[in-house]
Amino acid sequence: MDSVDRVRADALTLCEAEEAAASIRGFGGFEVPQLLRSDAYARLRGATQYDMWRPAADAVVELLPRCQAIARRRPPVRMSFVISEDTITALENETASAAAVAQLRYLRDLARKPAHCVRILQRLGRARVSIRAVVDTQRLHTGPR
Repeated sequence: MDSVDRVRADALTLCEAEEAAASIRGFGGFEVPQLLRSDAYARLRGATQYDMWRPAADAVVELLPRCQAIARRRPPVRMSFVISEDTITALENETASAAAVAQLRYLRDLARKPAHCVRILQRLGRARVSIRAVVDTQRLHTGPR
C-alpha cells in the first residue's frame, strides 16, 4: 500500500467510525475539526495540510460529502467540539477569503442545531469576543451544555 492509499484508508476508517457513533466529541486546538469544515475551507486546508502533496489532499477531500452528512443525519449525532479562540480569530483575519467567511458561517449554522455544541476556548486575559459580525453573542454555543 502506497502513502496515498494509506491516507485514504485512514480517512475512510475515521469517517466510518464517525458514521457509526451516537456522539462525537473533539478538541480542534488550532485547527477547525474536519467534521466542522465547510467545502471551500476543507479543500483549502487539505491543500495546505498535505503541503504540496496533492494526491493525499484529494484522497481526504473526496470523503468530504460523506463526512459532512454525519452532521445532518437523522436521528442527529450529538456533537461537541472545542475550538481555540486563535482559530476563530485567524478566520476573522482572513475575511477577504471567501473560504474563511464561508467557514465562519458554517460553524455558526452547525452550532445552532440542538444536537451540536461548538465552544470557543478563550485565551486568558482577553475580554474580546470574536466572530461578532457573523455569530451571535453566545459565541457559537447554542447546543446542550
